Amino acid sequence: MKRIYTVEMNKLMVGLAERSIPFSVSYLFHGMQVRCDKWDAICHDGSYGSRNGLLEIMGSIVKIDYDTVEGYLTAQDVLNRVDELRG
Repeated sequence: MKRIYTVEMNKLMVGLAERSIPFSVSYLFHGMQVRCDKWDAICHDGSYGSRNGLLEIMGSIVKIDYDTVEGYLTAQDVLNRVDELRG
């Protein structure tokens, strides 16, 4: 696994744990995937933003209307969306 893929993913996992949000982790394509109830985040060889170590998301936290995935996000970007959903 490439270290660049783990930095933001580790930040995301810490943030989810601090918020007591359940998640699972799997490893794929030399990177990682974090799955939550209605969304997931990935960073691996084929994901949007992976060259910069950034995350790609899919599911209920995607904010664009023209695609089912959104990339080039930091862990904090993703956590901000999670916080918005939680109210």
